[in-house]
Amino acid sequence: MDPILTYSLNQKDYTFLGKGDLEKQVPVLKKKYLYFHNFAGKPVTEIFGDSLNTSHFLSANSFASGVFYNLGNGRFSFKPFPAMAQSAPLFAFGLMDYYKGLLAGGNFYGVIPYEGRYDADWGDILALNKRGGFDWLSPVKTGFCLRGEVRDIKTLKTSLGPLYVVAFNNQEIRFFRQDTKHVQSLRTAYSN
Repeated sequence: MDPILTYSLNQKDYTFLGKGDLEKQVPVLKKKYLYFHNFAGKPVTEIFGDSLNTSHFLSANSFASGVFYNLGNGRFSFKPFPAMAQSAPLFAFGLMDYYKGLLAGGNFYGVIPYEGRYDADWGDILALNKRGGFDWLSPVKTGFCLRGEVRDIKTLKTSLGPLYVVAFNNQEIRFFRQDTKHVQSLRTAYSN
């Protein structure tokens, strides 16, 4: 079974991928739709007809990053992160005592040209507020500035205070330390 990513418009589902990319998954479409203009604007029900198994449709109503709070008895409450932390997918989180919150990083470059890279996140400090949500702190003000595809954030406890270790995809590991005003870059400790 192969998933087909779609988007909805006016109560109809359309393929996210174009004809060329979809044919790589389903080669039979090359013969059914010889020309791009024959494929364009067709909903998935028309493209796949009876071969489409609609009993396995899954939908997502939000792609927001956030936190689920456990309310007990199998109930959860979702709090999305502030809008500034929604600019790209987040893959790594670390705890930060100073702001009683989270360090976060992400981005994703392994996409097809049709989508474009998800590279708008520069690192986030998310300070827990009294409402149970988070306040976003600018990387420019905090010094926690990350460029690249962040894949992990860990905290190392040292005699000089915590070190925040950030691992990137295909880049060197970077260390950050905390002072009373902001998080600042310590040094690059490892290079490929």
